[in-house]
Amino acid sequence: MRNAMLFTIGLLVLAAGPLMAQKPKVDPKAPKLQPGAMYRCVLGSYTNDSSAVPFTNLQVPNGTNLLNDDVLGAMRGKISIGEIGWRGSGYIYIPADGAYEIDSNAGGIAINGKQLGLGRKSGSVDLAKGIYSISLSEPNHGQPYLNSTTFKMTSKDTLEEVPIFNTGKDIQQFARTPVGSALPTLVAPWDMEGAFIADKVPKK
Repeated sequence: MRNAMLFTIGLLVLAAGPLMAQKPKVDPKAPKLQPGAMYRCVLGSYTNDSSAVPFTNLQVPNGTNLLNDDVLGAMRGKISIGEIGWRGSGYIYIPADGAYEIDSNAGGIAINGKQLGLGRKSGSVDLAKGIYSISLSEPNHGQPYLNSTTFKMTSKDTLEEVPIFNTGKDIQQFARTPVGSALPTLVAPWDMEGAFIADKVPKK
């Protein structure tokens, strides 16, 4: 948790850059985000009445982490909670041709831009070896689904999990990109060390 909190502070400093007159002190021994490395996360952002708002969450949906009390506390009074939605993006690396099981109740799941149409039910998809973009979404009026949204992908052959990932560079760019006139605010801690997958993305 200490590293998660240090990363939260560091990410906010990274995002703010020259806009902050005085930067909070960050432990120089804290782990640093590696631009070329793979990290388990989604670039998740919230919407309010279908419009983007500057609140973000890097956690992969697990059924409890998109709209829990801490997240609500960070946003309450700033947006209409009853009109909230969420969308997240990342990549998956498929290590071998085959069938892959998707255990998810997300309102929308797309791979390489193509909606799977699972209708909030688990299903499977046949994929060739390679790297694919993936996006998840809970549309406007996402409640009561939003806080129970979950996602997990596994190989039917090996039962090994296929994690959603982004690179350190992706995360840095996400943190620096304004939403309207405001820089994004991370509403939940993210364990950078625990999310580390590999030093670099595998070749396709």
